[in-house]
Amino acid sequence: MPAKVTSIDALRGFLNTMYRFEDSANNALASLFTEIHKALDWLEHDRPAYWQRQVTQLHDEVVQARNDYNRCRMKTVGGQRPACLEEKQILTLSKQKLRIAEEKIGLVQRWTVKVSEEIDEFRGRVGPLQHCLEGELPEAFAALEKMIESLEAYAEVHRPGETRPATGNPSNQEGG
Repeated sequence: MPAKVTSIDALRGFLNTMYRFEDSANNALASLFTEIHKALDWLEHDRPAYWQRQVTQLHDEVVQARNDYNRCRMKTVGGQRPACLEEKQILTLSKQKLRIAEEKIGLVQRWTVKVSEEIDEFRGRVGPLQHCLEGELPEAFAALEKMIESLEAYAEVHRPGETRPATGNPSNQEGG
């Protein structure tokens, strides 16, 4: 079926729009992969290190609170031992904060696995787009550019309104 091309400029415009799409899509994918890498790096390195430091610091805090509580219980005031309620409350709170920090380490590990799985799924889903951008689209550009060149060459030879000289027998030509 012959194509009815009415505007080579429209084809050039379409080609330019395709180039802009390719550029936008590549930039968007690059940006997404950069953000994914940052998030995964934060989850795999920053958070575990942060919570490990917290556990170490809170462990020291529990030791200090336990020492303060034990010192208080050894004191005698007027022959009686004080209740040391404040020290006991601080020790309980310190133990609770340490337990939460230790739980956070486990949560970060579980979320790291989950996010890694989701990233792998995302990469699988954008794979066809990447394949298109890296392989199919450049081929389409080349084909469309070749078509435009052919149409321009054809239009140059067959200008509308121009009469073509007759070929073959010189007696058919004017003045002959």
